Amino acid sequence: MDDQEVRMGVTSHRSHEEHQARKERAGERASISLRDCFSQLTVREQLNETDMWYCARCKEHVRAYKKFDLWSVPDVLILHLKRFQYLPGTYFVHRQKLEDLVQFPLESLDMSDFVRGPVAEDVDMHYDLYAVSEHSGGLGGGHYTAVARNMDGLEDPTGEWFVFNDAGVSRADPDRIVTPRAYVLFYKRRGADRRWGGIVPAEADLATPRN
Repeated sequence: MDDQEVRMGVTSHRSHEEHQARKERAGERASISLRDCFSQLTVREQLNETDMWYCARCKEHVRAYKKFDLWSVPDVLILHLKRFQYLPGTYFVHRQKLEDLVQFPLESLDMSDFVRGPVAEDVDMHYDLYAVSEHSGGLGGGHYTAVARNMDGLEDPTGEWFVFNDAGVSRADPDRIVTPRAYVLFYKRRGADRRWGGIVPAEADLATPRN
């Protein structure tokens, strides 16, 4: 394997680059906000030499730029937190689990600063959390649990939270929802139709299935 092959094998895994907030907290358990994550996701980024883009106008490969933006606001917003990173080793790249604490709001997640598409003035861009999928353990194995809010709680801030651990269900302390185990976050937009994403009132009539 020559030097070029080694270099290509490492730089192609851009996920080994640390978030700036993690670098600033070297030596201690990192904690970043969900807003920090969105800000980092939407930063304009120049592609490196291994990802050259062919320019049809100048007829050559150039280092182009890419940028992610949110165009619209869904009724149900599902956020998957990246819980691993690639680290370059002597002979190969390996993965490491990230257990940083991501501070996410239980109520009133404001997405207005990140949406670039046309949105009607009467559309509320605030979201309330209603469930979290959690993972404990390592990349090779572990255990999944979940915490979820009862449906009345989406309209009432005092709604109860529950922990789902295999067959066991118990009440959860709202102050302990935000943990490093959080893996997938489920948010509902205020004013959205509750039928989206399986969110329906408990007393809703179910449609009769066809034979």
